[in-house]
Amino acid sequence: MNIDWGNPTTYIAILAVGGAIYGIGRFIFEIGYWYRGVNEFQSGANDAISNTNDAISNIETGIGDIKNLILNAFFRSSKTLEAKSPLSLSEKGRQISVQLDVPTWAEDTARNLAPELSSLVPYEIQEFCFKYVGDFRFERSAELYQKIQSVAYDSATTIQEIKDVYAVVLRDEILKITGEEES
Repeated sequence: MNIDWGNPTTYIAILAVGGAIYGIGRFIFEIGYWYRGVNEFQSGANDAISNTNDAISNIETGIGDIKNLILNAFFRSSKTLEAKSPLSLSEKGRQISVQLDVPTWAEDTARNLAPELSSLVPYEIQEFCFKYVGDFRFERSAELYQKIQSVAYDSATTIQEIKDVYAVVLRDEILKITGEEES
């Protein structure tokens, strides 16, 4: 192939090919630079997420400590519980338990929950029961909720104190089913 160096279009073609090669090289360089930036951003985002997760864990721990302080203060003044180990019902708590037929509710509920809790130690079962009863929506049964309100009013207790009765009776029933019953 003979190149006509006297023709100006030859120089234009060489410049065009050189410019195209330069443009492609520059494009590849920019993609690499952009890719590196994306990786640095992703690394920074991962660090930020990790730091956020650590902060959330610390907050959860703090909330748990505050909850325990509040619960400990509450149990010292509860009308339905005796602050002894393990937590047990006071005379008023036993009366409320009979009035509301809490043992029947606890037996039915424990049969469903006990298989999932068999690997837990008694303290963890107790914690679970207080959370479960605390989250339980007694309002779904209007008749039961009205009865709970009536008993709370008549016995000068709070709904929370009645929920404590439910939690302790449920705990005892689950411990009986799982073979961890306190003697």
